[in-house]
Amino acid sequence: MFHHQIEKDSASSSSSTTKLVVPFVDLADIHLDPTRRKTVVEKIREASETWSFFQVVNHGIDITVLDEMKNGVINFFDFITVLLQYHIGGLQILHENNWVDKHGHF
Repeated sequence: MFHHQIEKDSASSSSSTTKLVVPFVDLADIHLDPTRRKTVVEKIREASETWSFFQVVNHGIDITVLDEMKNGVINFFDFITVLLQYHIGGLQILHENNWVDKHGHF
């Protein structure tokens, strides 16, 4: 989960190399126009079916909230990773980049 400015010309590249551009959905004024809302819903459906993900812009979520969400996700996955290891007879836990063997019943 990242947040950054969309480059307006990122979709149109004159380079000869293939450049994949993640689809983005613009939510600006979606609540004001039912036709626009329908178009946005269709773009979300298409991006979901084709790419399985998309970027959302103009959603109105404060940058501090986005930073807190991103840090929460990072902290969650950095906190602990657990693997069941049959050959050690217990668990092996990755905590702060160190593997720790945990033996016994769980």
